[in-house]
Amino acid sequence: MRAAQAQHYRNIAAMSRAEKIRCVAYVYFTFLRPFAEAAGVADELDWAVPLETKARGLYDLLEPIEGANAPPDPDEDYYLPFP
Repeated sequence: MRAAQAQHYRNIAAMSRAEKIRCVAYVYFTFLRPFAEAAGVADELDWAVPLETKARGLYDLLEPIEGANAPPDPDEDYYLPFP
């Protein structure tokens, strides 16, 4: 199990940024299906959306977005204090 997990993370690290965006969109969208099934609404949703988003150009809109991926400034409040 450990070897498979380590290889899985190596495979992810080797992906291009565009591949990572496509995979994340697919995983996060399909993750909701069991909950939709439990709620009885799975048949009402279009589960092809993550597969079709590339054709619709949504990946192209997300790809240029660059996050700084930097930790929060330790001198600033990360969460606002309660009043």
